[in-house]
Amino acid sequence: MTETGAVAVEAKDAPRGAHLVIVTIPERNVPTLAKGLFAGVPASVVVVDTGNYYPRQRDGRIVEIESGMPESRWVEQKLGRPVIKAFNNIYARHLLERGRPRGSPGRIALPVAGDDAKAKAVVLQLIDELGFDAVDAGGLLAAATRNTSVYH
Repeated sequence: MTETGAVAVEAKDAPRGAHLVIVTIPERNVPTLAKGLFAGVPASVVVVDTGNYYPRQRDGRIVEIESGMPESRWVEQKLGRPVIKAFNNIYARHLLERGRPRGSPGRIALPVAGDDAKAKAVVLQLIDELGFDAVDAGGLLAAATRNTSVYH
């Protein structure tokens, strides 16, 4: 925690006083987050969805997603808040170990998708500060219909 300045809090308290909230839990657990998690939280607080839907390996079947709803739209619906999709194509350990200064050869590119340009700009800047090239992958629906993974 000293490296990041992060402080552990209950999930229900995480959005309070934050500028950015990263939701990085299995999709199946999103509905178990506190009801009204973002009640009273300013609309300017950016919410990032890092999840990927794994029906066989982890999440079980989520009917809405199986019926064609993009997973981030489903997360938005459950949270009651727009989200930016990012960090869903890189391992957490690689975020810690593989960041490089801007302009470095072999710098990893990470896509960012979302419908709110201002919120997306916050996440694009964060990715750059973490040492990765941020790629604007368009809106949530456009990104959901194509492969936006540029990290392998």
